[in-house]
Amino acid sequence: MRELGLKQVQFTEADVSNPQNLPIEQPFDAAVGRYILMFLRDPVSVLRNVLRVVRPGGVIAFQEPSWASFLEACENLPLWRASAALMVDTFNRSGANTQMGPDLAAAFVRAGLPEPETQTDTLIGAERWMPDVLQSLAPQIQALGLPLAQLGDLETLYQRLLDEAAARSVPPPLPEICGAWARKQQ
Repeated sequence: MRELGLKQVQFTEADVSNPQNLPIEQPFDAAVGRYILMFLRDPVSVLRNVLRVVRPGGVIAFQEPSWASFLEACENLPLWRASAALMVDTFNRSGANTQMGPDLAAAFVRAGLPEPETQTDTLIGAERWMPDVLQSLAPQIQALGLPLAQLGDLETLYQRLLDEAAARSVPPPLPEICGAWARKQQ
């Protein structure tokens, strides 16, 4: 924002899972989150807490993935499917809501927001994110007794995933991203 000369714009990062951590000195014009609600025990109460710190007419916007669509996109790619299934199974067993993306609009309404505008985007690309996520989940995967070894060396997983997609002449799949946004009513 400094580079653009926008001195009136300010960003604040906060832990929304604890209402005491939310700054309330001055109401915000917007609250934005991405890939966060799926990991929280009670996303509706978190949205209510966020709503408290946004000014009337301000925007609440979140994006969450749809893992079911990702698993479907990986169906004909065995290594992708095994990797994705292991990741999603770990999320599920750890208490994450892997359908938070499709559930986002309903969560907004339950939190007291008006029916949100929504958009689902299907991304395509060759990002390295899945091997990195699996690497960070490795201790949890092992603690849950899930078959991490079936994927082979995680250091080479990214290239093997790319090779598999290229061999089938398909773009590397990514999860659908579901977005919802609404204005806080007066």
